[in-house]
Amino acid sequence: MASRRSRPAPTVTWPSRSRRPICSTKSIGYCCSCRPLLPNHRVVREPGTLRRDGATRRARKLLAAAVLVCLLQPAPAARAQEVTTPALVAAVIVGIAKFTTWPADAFVDEPNLVFCVAGDPSVREELERLTRGRDIEGRPIVVRPEAPAGPFDGCHLLYLSGMSLARAVDAAGQVADRPVLTISDIPGFSRGGGITLLYFRQGRVAFHIDVDAARRSGIQISSRALVLSRQP
Repeated sequence: MASRRSRPAPTVTWPSRSRRPICSTKSIGYCCSCRPLLPNHRVVREPGTLRRDGATRRARKLLAAAVLVCLLQPAPAARAQEVTTPALVAAVIVGIAKFTTWPADAFVDEPNLVFCVAGDPSVREELERLTRGRDIEGRPIVVRPEAPAGPFDGCHLLYLSGMSLARAVDAAGQVADRPVLTISDIPGFSRGGGITLLYFRQGRVAFHIDVDAARRSGIQISSRALVLSRQP
């Protein structure tokens, strides 16, 4: 019996004369640059382009920005079921993390970039699949489950879901003076001291970033992400 040949993964090419990433998959429900963050998609570059490390990093930032913008767009009804809500949430979390800078001393005890997830195993599973073998700024991403009560030691990003607002706010308060990017989909989270609130509006994922809370924690979030921040 002949072995079944696997279909090659769709690719994204960064052309030398354009700053728009082009996805080889055309029949997706968002836009052509959304899927590099999703499973089974990879990014390639044309020969002779982006040879310098600095240019490559800038290109990755621009590509991540395009991906994040696309993920915030409404999905046509015909394609809405192709990507699950946990997968979209996980992709937006990674997108925001790509535009976050942690202080150097945040990695003294833990050199990896640790994503801690408390309360929602479905998002944790999607994050594990999405970040497997990947890094941000050269730091491998590690996804770790956490109890809602903490203490969240070694976390650089903390996602809170599936719990009461009071518990989420308490968890965010535990790390408020540490360089930890806190994210939650619980209404009222950003007003209670959390840094990032995720929410859905008209069929799209949106987020609000509390700049003051981010500043107090010691992390920096790029203006490319801040311009997409909207009050719920």
